Amino acid sequence: MHLKRIKLMPRKKYYLDSEKTELLQTEWKGIFKNFNVIWNNNVIMTFANKAELSSGKTYRIDDKRELSVQFVKRGWFEQGVEILVNNIPVRGSSTDPYAVLKGTWILLLVLAGLNILIGVIAETMQVNALQNLGIGLGSLIVGVILIFLAVFIKEKQSMIALIIAILLIFADMVMTIVYLAPSHGSPTTSGIYVKIGILIALFRGIAAIRKIKSMNKYSDISPLDQV
Repeated sequence: MHLKRIKLMPRKKYYLDSEKTELLQTEWKGIFKNFNVIWNNNVIMTFANKAELSSGKTYRIDDKRELSVQFVKRGWFEQGVEILVNNIPVRGSSTDPYAVLKGTWILLLVLAGLNILIGVIAETMQVNALQNLGIGLGSLIVGVILIFLAVFIKEKQSMIALIIAILLIFADMVMTIVYLAPSHGSPTTSGIYVKIGILIALFRGIAAIRKIKSMNKYSDISPLDQV
């Protein structure tokens, strides 16, 4: 059955080979309604809603490969549409550990840039409002540290570097509460929620590193092929 494309439907594309000739797509409406899985422009799976997607389906691509698609939720840190070929996550899919880890070190680089930027502004322009919040030289140092940690996570898939990054973000959240409480009575909840969201994203990186090390131990798949 050939797909009749519907406008405004969210769509994601994946490739099952390095030459990008085997195209896999997913399309849906709203909260995973009318979810379609398209293989080389043919619809091979359909799910009416999220409940049906949570049950999952499989499809035999060829004699050697089986595709499975299912919405999964594992604790607080891992949820999404899991797309597997022979029980290995498809590159770029929501549960692909390489994609998750890439998001982790990119997030750290963004945080590093923000820390360095506001640190420079606070120090060079002597912004009292920022300095009263403890922002300044310390922010510059934290930014530089986060850059080094992000590089170690990217290049070495370092669990230690990621744990240090999590501790730094947690310490920053605690310091925010300490600095704001005396002057304002209580810290703004929006900033705290943002940091909690960042911590959750970083914890996903821990699970990703564990999965990558497990995949490398029991398969011949190179991490370079998964990025």
